[in-house]
Amino acid sequence: MKSAQKRNSDFYESTKPYLKIQRILNAQSKKFSLTELKAMSRSDLKDLSIDESILKIIFQKHETVIQVDENKITASVTDNLNENNIESEIQSTQNNSSEQTDQQTQTQTQTQTQTQTTNDQITKTLNEFSNGIDIVLPNWKNKLQEVTIPYKERNNEIDFIIRHSDNTEKITVLCGESGIGKTLLCKTIAKVLKSPFIFVGCHDNLTSDDLEGSIQLMPNDKQEIQTKYVLGGIAQAIHCANTSTTKTAVLCFDEINTLLPQVQKILNNRTNFKEGIEINSIGLKLKLNEGCKIICLATQNPAHYSGTYPLNSELLSKIKCVYMKDLSDSELISLVKTSFKELISSDLIEQIIQFKNTMSNAHKNGSLDRGIDTREVISFCQDYKIDIDSKLDHDTALKSACHLNFFGKYSTTGITDQIKFCTETIESCFGITDVTVI
Repeated sequence: MKSAQKRNSDFYESTKPYLKIQRILNAQSKKFSLTELKAMSRSDLKDLSIDESILKIIFQKHETVIQVDENKITASVTDNLNENNIESEIQSTQNNSSEQTDQQTQTQTQTQTQTQTTNDQITKTLNEFSNGIDIVLPNWKNKLQEVTIPYKERNNEIDFIIRHSDNTEKITVLCGESGIGKTLLCKTIAKVLKSPFIFVGCHDNLTSDDLEGSIQLMPNDKQEIQTKYVLGGIAQAIHCANTSTTKTAVLCFDEINTLLPQVQKILNNRTNFKEGIEINSIGLKLKLNEGCKIICLATQNPAHYSGTYPLNSELLSKIKCVYMKDLSDSELISLVKTSFKELISSDLIEQIIQFKNTMSNAHKNGSLDRGIDTREVISFCQDYKIDIDSKLDHDTALKSACHLNFFGKYSTTGITDQIKFCTETIESCFGITDVTVI
């Protein structure tokens, strides 16, 4: 295997022409990432008025394409790579995988050991042939979810969503107000399935790098800076599904309708996981192995929220929608009691519910820009618990929780009437006359 220094040097040499093209286009106020440029064909680059001498340097060599399948690795390599050596390496990998499969027993420990060995072989082979650059592959075990606050089911929606999201190429979108538990539900589904959870936070600047991956400079164990390729969200999900013991991964696009219309197009062609995705910049193709699957979920806030955009028709055709309501008062009381046991008294729960409903009603009638959601109620209880666990008295803990989760947030608006309304509501519900803590 090439040394890290040699790989970095080779990668730089192969990237130099694209860096030159990038500088030329930047001078013309045309912005393209290296990933986008490397994905372009010769004719695409020619249309950008790139000099033929630069194109000859780029296209005199062919890229290596790696495809990962279950228990085998195939490589299509041309020109400057020794085909016999590659075939020998691939055959060795296949034989090793086959031998391990023959030796596998019915115990869970041996299954996990064999899975890890296969993963190590895949990592080794990919790093050898991915244009000389190391690939940082996620460990699916690190993606398992530990949900600290339990999700409160309304009507058996966990089984419902799993049933209708399994073995489908569609995205199941959970729609509803902010803070009602949409993302928590996605994490809970992953925990129920005992499968890795891959989170993609959507935003208006999302790029193909966020989905496929990007080249990054990272330190090794000796603190030497190396060039590595870090997989993006979709690539991580495919790899985790292929390597996890459940052969399943849960992929979540959080707040999917915050994507700009032109950014949504990036997602349109990258959700057919069985076809896989091609990462042209390093000559890698990832696809789901036989029997492996991705449960693809998303969350979406209502259209009247600022910073949201309608989903384009192509993306709409690929989704299913589940509308979620906020917890009822009785469901919220049950959640708080289950999560915090005897720490939160019945009287305090009643005060919290009264405050939440008063603020939410004021938001509905237009008196406030925003109300109080379930997530903020849970955060309030967590902050109250922190102070009680620190041996502070009830009044101090209550004041801190109110300031951090209620008063402080409305103070940031700078709107006097709303700050006054919040202060008066805190006083009427909790009996706190001075909510300042600093």
